[in-house]
Amino acid sequence: MELPQAVVLSHEQSCNLWCPSCRLEKILYTKGPLYDKAKIINDKIIDAFLTKPTDRYFSISCLGAGDPFASKLTRDMLYNIKGNKFPNLQVFLGTNGLMFTEKVWNKMHKIHHNLSRCDISIDASTKETYEQKTRLGGNWELLLKNLDFLNSMSANHRNFI
Repeated sequence: MELPQAVVLSHEQSCNLWCPSCRLEKILYTKGPLYDKAKIINDKIIDAFLTKPTDRYFSISCLGAGDPFASKLTRDMLYNIKGNKFPNLQVFLGTNGLMFTEKVWNKMHKIHHNLSRCDISIDASTKETYEQKTRLGGNWELLLKNLDFLNSMSANHRNFI
């Protein structure tokens, strides 16, 4: 059986924010039946795509239901992919940017050359709108700090947009 060329991970809803557009409260799964169910799916994806080294072209998109860095499962997967074993893997990220810090960037060092795109959802242009209306639980100053850092990293990593 031939594997798909694109995998979109949106099976886990954990997020560090609770935005009115998608949820009423913060959702963080770290244990329990919903976490266990998501872990089964995650383990199958890792087994199918990330255990046997290959030069096959494929992509993994971490976006959709929550934030990849708020999800323990997705975060751990991103930290542990051995990018040099998958030279043609492209990783796409969709995040609110608050947890995408320099520390997280450094923990993902094995896939820096695999990162192809990062979409950061802000949905506000002022601190007040961001923190009080669109990104509840957000921190405007931390977001700007992280955006500055990620911008500097994109200058050093040509494939990371």
